[in-house]
Amino acid sequence: MNTPGKDAAAADPQGDAATLHDQLRSLGFPVAPGDAPGGETTRAALEAFQRRYGLEPTGRADEGTRAALAALSSALRTAAASSRKTRQVRGVVRLPDGTPLVGGTVRALHRELRGERPLGEARTDSAGKYRIEYPAGDDGAVDLAVRVVAGDGAPVAESPVHFDAREDEEVDLALSGEAPRGAPEWEALAAELAPVMGGLAAAELSDEDAAFLAGKTGADARRAVVFARAARLEAETGAPAALFYGLLRNKLPADPGALLTLDRGVLRQALDAAVRQNVVAEPEGGAGAALERFGEALAAHAARPGSALSEVLAAGGAAPEARADFLRRPA
Repeated sequence: MNTPGKDAAAADPQGDAATLHDQLRSLGFPVAPGDAPGGETTRAALEAFQRRYGLEPTGRADEGTRAALAALSSALRTAAASSRKTRQVRGVVRLPDGTPLVGGTVRALHRELRGERPLGEARTDSAGKYRIEYPAGDDGAVDLAVRVVAGDGAPVAESPVHFDAREDEEVDLALSGEAPRGAPEWEALAAELAPVMGGLAAAELSDEDAAFLAGKTGADARRAVVFARAARLEAETGAPAALFYGLLRNKLPADPGALLTLDRGVLRQALDAAVRQNVVAEPEGGAGAALERFGEALAAHAARPGSALSEVLAAGGAAPEARADFLRRPA
């Protein structure tokens, strides 16, 4: 039977002793491996602990000593967990003209006197936004810098060092000179929306769906709506959604019949601008060949019985073969 004041470790010589030794060691009071609950180094560690914290230096793990050990060990664990807590840096990267950098690579770094340590990396989304989560240093302090890099890893912009950075730091960057080309806006937007589409295909999204997803992800709502329209147009006509997206982003109509009647030079000018602005990637085989295939797809769609343009030609008395020849003509 245990009595008050008796060595508490004697209640469970194995499990209790292991906890006692772990607590003492974590607080800086060494105990020899395998020492018994009442062993020499355990007693010495307990006595040293008791002296430091104003307890009676008995060298025994009495009730008051065990309570003090438990409280101090818990506080130490909480402090250690806090210092390792995940932090984040976020912000917006803009091009020299003020428009967002889409698909750019952003890196977070811990700066040191004569070096640096990488913390994390992210790509900017369709609104130029980035967010990087990273762990704090061993001592809880991070001297944070944010860098934008080109495709070959060369730095093109860097923030000042934020010494002892906060847990949630906001760092915006504005580029000067020639900017790196990240992923095209179309691809970045597709990657941004895909995780929250709930298994729907892009062509199944309504304008309202797209605006909702933009709010959920932080993407630009107008671009998300154009993204959904371009996907629906691909499903309707068979022409590539990315090409539709590039044309619509440059203010051309979202109507296949209207696009088919436009001069080919107008389409080429809009597509070239979309590629130059990194809205879409350069089409395979070049813009001219892509527009040729695009026109053929739109013509085939328009020639189908029941299409608006086909019905107009039919009302004018044109035979089916003549309607098809008219729709396939170069604009």
